[in-house]
Amino acid sequence: MADVATLAGVSVATVSRVLNSPSLVQPATRKRVQAAMARTGFLRNAIAGSLAARRSWTVGVIIPTITNPILAESTRGIADVLDTRGYHLLIGTDDYSSDRELELIRTFLERQVDGLVLTGITRKPQAERLLRASRRPFVTTWELDRRRGYASVSFDNGIAARSMTETLLRLGHRRIGFVSGLTRTNDRSRARLRGHRAALAAAGTPDDPTLIQEMSFTFENGRKAMAAFLAMANPPTAVFCVSDILAVGARLECADRGVRVPADVSIAGFDDLDLASHLRPALTTVRVPTYQMGRLAAEVLLEMIGGGPVRKEELQTEVVIRDSTAPRHSASESSAVVPGP
Repeated sequence: MADVATLAGVSVATVSRVLNSPSLVQPATRKRVQAAMARTGFLRNAIAGSLAARRSWTVGVIIPTITNPILAESTRGIADVLDTRGYHLLIGTDDYSSDRELELIRTFLERQVDGLVLTGITRKPQAERLLRASRRPFVTTWELDRRRGYASVSFDNGIAARSMTETLLRLGHRRIGFVSGLTRTNDRSRARLRGHRAALAAAGTPDDPTLIQEMSFTFENGRKAMAAFLAMANPPTAVFCVSDILAVGARLECADRGVRVPADVSIAGFDDLDLASHLRPALTTVRVPTYQMGRLAAEVLLEMIGGGPVRKEELQTEVVIRDSTAPRHSASESSAVVPGP
C-alpha cells in the first residue's frame, strides 16, 4: 500500500479510503490512486477490507434476462450511479423463475452484498423471509409496490398499458389483439393485461379472450401471435404488443404476408427501444423511462445503505404516436393523429 501511496503522491490513509470509503475521496484523487494500483499490480484484501468497513461495496441486481435491451438499459442506469460511488455490481438472471430468483437472493446475501435491486414485486415467501431476516436494504423495480413498506422505483404498468389501449380505441379500433408476456410468471405482464382490459371495459368494448395471446418476448413469438390473429375469420384491426420486440415480430409477419401496416392493421408496442423510431413504418409505442428508473433505484438504494429512509418513486410513461397506427376508417393515411377523448 505504501508503494501505491508514493506513486500516487498521497498518504497511505488516502489509499485506504479509496479502498474502503471511495465516495469520500475526490474523483481525480481516486482515479490517480487507482491508476497507481494498476501500475504496481496492487490487489486489495477485499474480505479484510469488508470486515473493517462493515461493507462489501457491492450491490446485487437480479433481472429476468440480459437478452432484452430494455432490461440492459435499466441495468446500465444502476451501474452508472454505482460506479461514481465506488460500488461494484453483481448481476444475476432468473429467467422469470421464482425458484431461481430465490437461489440468487440467497447467494448474493451470502456474499454480503450491501443491498439488492430486484425486478417485480411478486416472489416466493421464502425469498421475502430471507430479505427481512437479512436486514439488507433492497429496492424493487419495473412494478410499483404500493402496499408494503418496501422501497420501490417504477412506473405503473397497468396505467401505461391502459393509455395505449385507450389510444387505439380513440382511433376507432374495437377488435384489438393483445400480445401479452407470460402472466403466470410475470407480474408486470399481469398488470399490463389488467390495464388493457380496464380500457376495454370503460369503453364498453367486449373482452374477447380469443384476442389475447401470451408469449415470451422474442421476435419469433411476435410473428406467431400475428399469424394467429391474421388466420381469424374476423381478425383484429389493431394489435397491441407489450414489448417492442414482439411488435417487431408482428410487423415482420405482416410484411411477409403482404399485410399493410397501418392500412390493413395497426401495430403498437411497449418500451420505445431505439429501433422503434427507425422501423418503416415507425412504431407507435409506450415510452418507458428505463435508464432514469435504473439511476433512481440505485440512488434510493445507496441512501438506504447510508441509513436513509425507504422511498417509493413513481415515474411516468408516454404514448408515442408514430406511423404504425392509423384511424380505423382512415386506412389510406400513413400517420395517425389521435383525436381528443
